[in-house]
Amino acid sequence: MADKFVAAMASALQEYDANHTLPYQLYEDLAWGGLSAAPIFVKTYPPGSAESIRIKNRYAAESVGFIVG
Repeated sequence: MADKFVAAMASALQEYDANHTLPYQLYEDLAWGGLSAAPIFVKTYPPGSAESIRIKNRYAAESVGFIVG
């Protein structure tokens, strides 16, 4: 279920980028960031892994409007 949600959310977020200039991974990270407290996130991206850190930092940066981590 998370995979379907993440893909759908990432695609929806990408629609806001009219020129599609940003990589899809950015939108996917934002979608996963919303699930960072869910068990599936921890299973998919173990704590401390490069992917987990990247996703959490990107989500935090978008939440506050400047680079985090």
